[in-house]
Amino acid sequence: MLLLRLLPLCCLSMYLGTAAARLAAADSFSQAAPPVAQSPATISPAASSEVIAAEATSPNGEAPLLLPPGVTEEVPARGAPTEEADAPADPASTPPSPGGVIDIRQPESTGESLERAIKSSVEPSWLDDVVDENEALWRESAGVLEIIPNGSGFGLTTLGFKSLWKSESAPGVWVVPRFGWTFASGPSTPAVQAQLYDLRLEMNVAQPINDVWTVHLQLAPAFVSDWNNKSSDAFRLIGGGMLAAHVNAEWTVIGGALALSRFDLPVLPLGGVRWHPQEWLEIDALFPNPRLAWRYQSGTAASHWFYVGGQMGGNQWAIDHATSDHDKLGYRDYRVVIGYETRLRDGNRSLFEIGYVFDRRLHFQRTAGDQQPGETVILRWGGRF
Repeated sequence: MLLLRLLPLCCLSMYLGTAAARLAAADSFSQAAPPVAQSPATISPAASSEVIAAEATSPNGEAPLLLPPGVTEEVPARGAPTEEADAPADPASTPPSPGGVIDIRQPESTGESLERAIKSSVEPSWLDDVVDENEALWRESAGVLEIIPNGSGFGLTTLGFKSLWKSESAPGVWVVPRFGWTFASGPSTPAVQAQLYDLRLEMNVAQPINDVWTVHLQLAPAFVSDWNNKSSDAFRLIGGGMLAAHVNAEWTVIGGALALSRFDLPVLPLGGVRWHPQEWLEIDALFPNPRLAWRYQSGTAASHWFYVGGQMGGNQWAIDHATSDHDKLGYRDYRVVIGYETRLRDGNRSLFEIGYVFDRRLHFQRTAGDQQPGETVILRWGGRF
């Protein structure tokens, strides 16, 4: 019996002795092991059971580093100097402007070059001066709405349509198809059809001869009729030319003529002097369209002008009377206008003008009935090349 009671005690004492031996061996091993290099992470005295997310984010934009409980990452203080910051900057790698954008623009122009740049914003080439001179040519239709109210028995309302054909491979050559649709009011004796039509194709060639002289030639076949008289009366061949001498930057002398193929006005002389003393002022003493224009506003895309001028208007149509007799109707007038004009960089112009119309004359080639309608006004709105 006594042996049976002592047997469990012996087993317990043997188990406890084995465990003590194992603890002693582990303690001696830890004392003999070499120290391990510590990482930047340290044990916090106040360890928490929660996982702490470090505030620092990796340079490549990955998620914040998650550390075990009680461990924080030693992050250099904000603004603390580092080896990269203390190193001298490489001049080649330093951006020349904020944001690392390299400015490749040319220096701003000054003096005469700046004046040329301002002028080129609305007059991009020598051809624009020739186009301005083209205003002296006879313009019987344009891309405008023109209203001349009935004055003493005759009035006209014209819708003008046009296009421009040109090629960069052929500078100084351009073609302008035009179509004019006119509604006539009167006269009643002899009677005139209410609708008149004007179709033409203007072909222009302008070239500089040298630094002083330029030449401009124009040829425009036209079909102008009330659409009842389609005989040879309706066909006209308009053509002419101008020679311009650019004396200097301010003065230009112009001379030329235009054959209109009209029974009442066969040839129209062209000529005069253009004087532009300032960039904002233009004085054109030209026949048949003198004008004084001044610029009140200018931008990079367009310039805006007011002007006062004189004009010579009119046209000729092949018509049929009530008796179906073929005839030709010629109309001419003089105008004094004031207007507003916007000049775009591509050479096109938009305009609005109002004026006084006088010395109006109505001629018939084969029928008696010439008339002198009374004075009236004119209103024009649209654009021109």
